[in-house]
Amino acid sequence: FLGQLDHYDANLKKKKGWEWKNFFVVHSDINVKRKGQKKVNMILKPDEEKYDPFYYLEYDFKTHNFLPNRTLEINLQSKILEDINTLGLNFKPIIDYRKEYLKPLIDEVLHGHKTLKQAQAALSKFYTAFEMSIKELGLT
Repeated sequence: FLGQLDHYDANLKKKKGWEWKNFFVVHSDINVKRKGQKKVNMILKPDEEKYDPFYYLEYDFKTHNFLPNRTLEINLQSKILEDINTLGLNFKPIIDYRKEYLKPLIDEVLHGHKTLKQAQAALSKFYTAFEMSIKELGLT
């Protein structure tokens, strides 16, 4: 297990460090090597009621990278890209792990060895990347 408890908004750490809604378990390397005390734009906070990853993000199945949704205004895309980088969504070891996990599963659907429902039932992580890949590949 490579997770650490992280304060999503590091600014709250000193005065409201105990707030549960600000805690997430994140990959240790991302917390230490990427995010640390860096500020986030509070756009990609997954527990926010109005958060919709399909609105803010796209997923490139060829590179296994998350990207800002290109239909959004350029200023918002820039902020999303900052958050993608700060939060380590495209941190190289995570990309490799995501690819190793998703590619065989999606290939099984592409080649007819599994139905989409079977693949979804087998999924235990990377749900958003999987759903975005399926959409990008026209399998929905």
